Amino acid sequence: MRHTVSSLAFGPAFSLAYSTVFAACALSVCAGASALASTNDLSATQESVSRAPALASLLGTSDGKWLRGEQEKCWPHAWKGGDPTRFAVAVDSELCLRGKFGEDTPVNEMRTELSALSVGNATIMESDVNLFMVEALAYMPVIGTPTAEARVLALGYEVWSDSIAAPELTFDRDFTLLNFDKAVSAPFKIGPVPATVSAGARARLDTHVHGVLAIANARGTLTPKLASGGYAQVAVDAIIARAGVDGEVELLNDTVRIDGVVGLGVDVSKKPVQVFFAGEAKGTNELSALSGRINLFAETAKDGKFFEKEFFRWEGVKNNNVLFSNVLKPTPVFQASAPQI
Repeated sequence: MRHTVSSLAFGPAFSLAYSTVFAACALSVCAGASALASTNDLSATQESVSRAPALASLLGTSDGKWLRGEQEKCWPHAWKGGDPTRFAVAVDSELCLRGKFGEDTPVNEMRTELSALSVGNATIMESDVNLFMVEALAYMPVIGTPTAEARVLALGYEVWSDSIAAPELTFDRDFTLLNFDKAVSAPFKIGPVPATVSAGARARLDTHVHGVLAIANARGTLTPKLASGGYAQVAVDAIIARAGVDGEVELLNDTVRIDGVVGLGVDVSKKPVQVFFAGEAKGTNELSALSGRINLFAETAKDGKFFEKEFFRWEGVKNNNVLFSNVLKPTPVFQASAPQI
């Protein structure tokens, strides 16, 4: 992957509320792009648009005006809670829409790009644990082949990745990771009794990545779903008759859905014809975390004294909301010249 943050998001179809043909690029501009590349061999040159206005040629004009250069719009979201000395969790998500165009940009480098991520981290007795990271990326060149990449990391290790490229493709993967288990240990006292406490997390991660790509246009969805619980274990000296743990913790149950649409369109209602860059982004999150309790207890063998200490208690939090919902208004990329009469 080219990005170290986690993930690509594609989303459901949406309607542009203006008189445009959003997918017209795939039929007109982009359909002619491969033919133009083969005749002019633009992919093998560094000729800029100012010298070889390929997009203008595809629109049937000899000249025109570039109205906008490189574009980028990102929607990040972060949430965290808990006590780092016991249990704490954090969730970060982000969706980015990008467009690379401009008078000095070689035609073979022009493209739209869609990337997204979702990361879940836990802090267990001040030890950081990466529960999961899911990332994906799709890029759609004006001349070339659309490509999609995705990967899943658990506990800091890459457990799955995939990359595909095709003129038009659907990227659809479901991934399930079971037996997610990570623990850390630290000295602890139950009353006057020294003990070693191990605390950790077990989880299941389900991830769905879906995308539909065509040249210069993409849409899709990224949905990681994590169900995890916290636990503790106790080891004590031989002078203890018995010791143990009671209680349970909901560490983090989180479902993130990130949807996006990005691409080039052609506004045929404009005279002359105008090419634009537009997109839509939406993120939702259903989260419940850090509820429950864990008690540690010990009983001495000699006098039968019983000691108990609360290791963790929290009423928890629920957070079901829309992370972001935005439309990237159509941004002009190229204005064709008026036809000569």
